[in-house]
Amino acid sequence: WPGELLNANSDVALLALAKARGLVSDHAVPLAVLRALRALAQTLVISPDGVPLREIVLRDSGTNAAMLGSTIHAGLSTLVLFVAMRGADCEPMIGVWPPAARELTRPAALPPEVAIPVAQFALAVRMEDMTTVMASIAAAPLRVRSADYAVFARARAEIEPRLVALPEWAVNYFSPPNYPRVDEMTRHLSDYKLVQFHAHESTPQLKSTPAGEKWLALSAHDRLAALIDPIRNSKEVNPTHAWGAGESVRFFPFTLPYLEPPKGLHLRDAFKQAFLRASGGFVGLVPFLEYETRAQNPFETLAKTSGPGNHGHLFSGGGDTRATYRNLWREALIDFMTHRLFAFGGARLGYTATGDVCFALTDIGRYVLGETHSFVYGDDSSADVVIQPNFDVVFLGAAPSVEATIARFAERVGSAPGLAFRITRASVLGAAERGVTVETVLSTLAAASSKPVPSNVKREIVGWMATVRRVRMRRIEVIDCGDAETAEKVQSLLGAKVRRISPTIFELSEGTNSSRAALVKRLRTAGVFVGENL
Repeated sequence: WPGELLNANSDVALLALAKARGLVSDHAVPLAVLRALRALAQTLVISPDGVPLREIVLRDSGTNAAMLGSTIHAGLSTLVLFVAMRGADCEPMIGVWPPAARELTRPAALPPEVAIPVAQFALAVRMEDMTTVMASIAAAPLRVRSADYAVFARARAEIEPRLVALPEWAVNYFSPPNYPRVDEMTRHLSDYKLVQFHAHESTPQLKSTPAGEKWLALSAHDRLAALIDPIRNSKEVNPTHAWGAGESVRFFPFTLPYLEPPKGLHLRDAFKQAFLRASGGFVGLVPFLEYETRAQNPFETLAKTSGPGNHGHLFSGGGDTRATYRNLWREALIDFMTHRLFAFGGARLGYTATGDVCFALTDIGRYVLGETHSFVYGDDSSADVVIQPNFDVVFLGAAPSVEATIARFAERVGSAPGLAFRITRASVLGAAERGVTVETVLSTLAAASSKPVPSNVKREIVGWMATVRRVRMRRIEVIDCGDAETAEKVQSLLGAKVRRISPTIFELSEGTNSSRAALVKRLRTAGVFVGENL
């Protein structure tokens, strides 16, 4: 409210403010009082802790004491001004409310300065995690709880060690707290229609779709592009009001059900410009948010289209609309960074020597924003891995993308740098079950290792993979004839429709329920009656 008064730089704006604050009634406040109140607020706002009341009285009461009294009364009744006693000496004080005064006199926000990280991390974590979960589902349907479609704890415990290992300082920027990453990935796979739910007895299952199997066979770059392109090609300009409306994969990772965008508001472009302004290198996350929410906030458009006391297009819960704009844009930027940049490797995350978090936009991030038309992913030239003869996999440096790949066929025993994985027969056979080939395992190890892969390791991996066999389990329906004479009669009646699997038992060929009914009818017509038990 003090800010609205200070911004009311015309008589029309002052009268509108008076009406909004209930000062227009049978005893309307004169325009001269409103002008004096604005002038007094301009004097007091530069002193957030207030000034002694006597100073104001001595300064103004000599010329017009009645006007000063009316001015202070109007300021107190509209909560623009406050009065109090100073604690040290009980001196009467008057001023603009301290939090408002400090906010109104805050120096202009400056663009964030370049930050120097001492550690950094960048990886398309969501794509890598989705690939790991998808590989498990492709190997065997994943049972989920019927109540909430969450993955059972045992299955989750088997998959989680193969997910990307996140630095402790970066976990909260990639994974929602208290929400299992495996369940989050199944939701994303379902959104992209790479998996679908199937009813299976009393427990539903997640099964891969043909699209999911094709996606899993793509290169890392193409798998990532398949996830980003629907976001990049989305037609959204402003967030929708509710989930489930329009596209299943959207540009915005959130909804704004209380936002009625005024004409000309283009939040998608605002996101693009905000992150491109910070694309010169690493910048502090907090300074970036401070600058963007205060100096480049697109919701200021709403403030300019709303009169005093009118929240316009945005519900603010009765509070300061500017605080609402700042909080809203801040949360929107954080959501976008988390779910559209960090998740897909669109920004490198780091922290400085003072422990402050910083980030830098990557080519993937520019691709997401539509600034570039190509990106590079999956070429981790910094990998420096040693495969030891005892099957230990030691990382001499950070190589997140290599970690994500090796985790699919090795057991995690630590974190990089250092001993991170151990190759075992069980881990290799588990990878084979999920469709990983011996060529993929050996080529991955050869590309990552700074030394030749030990011959005994290669020999054992090839041997383990050579033992793999695949069988098919299916249900069959049989006709149990009971004796040889009946079996011969059934054989003559049904011919190629059945296959003898013992002297008196036939397997029905796979077919529809209607064909089964036709077979039963043919037997019954010939005097062979079909029952559940002989």
